[in-house]
Amino acid sequence: MGARELVAGRDCGACTACCITPSIDNAEIQKISGVRCRHCVGNACDIYDTRPKVCRAFHCAWRYLPALGENWRPDKSGVLAAYDDARDADALTLTLTGNPLMTVRAGWFLDFVQSSAQRRTDPLSRAAGPAWVLSRPDPIERSAPARGGSAERGPRERRAGKSADVLEDASA
Repeated sequence: MGARELVAGRDCGACTACCITPSIDNAEIQKISGVRCRHCVGNACDIYDTRPKVCRAFHCAWRYLPALGENWRPDKSGVLAAYDDARDADALTLTLTGNPLMTVRAGWFLDFVQSSAQRRTDPLSRAAGPAWVLSRPDPIERSAPARGGSAERGPRERRAGKSADVLEDASA
């Protein structure tokens, strides 16, 4: 995959979703998902000029994708869209940061998920707590619960938080 280019004229502004939403565990900084970074004061980073490399390197997908309009800025949409390079160079992880039930019922969000399914792309959607994994309409095989009561997951299912449900395309 080639280098991604930021959309001209887009900046984070007052958005601090990336300072709150993801979990970070590396030598420079650690934080758990859903908790404001200790360096995020108000709507700014108090160590911005010397912030860790992981923070310097991250830009949400809204900063890269012109197709995601102004309404997709994370602090406005309640969705932090990010490339999931560990999964696939073109995969987006959609982390629901606002009101997840309201977001998954919103027309703009449903349109995005439907068009992704039609293109057979693989958006992964997460929310704090229970999570939804939006997957291609491939069958998922579940085995019987393993020792300790947790279920083994099929090859297309990904765990995103404490529980995961797979939403399949009803037309498949």
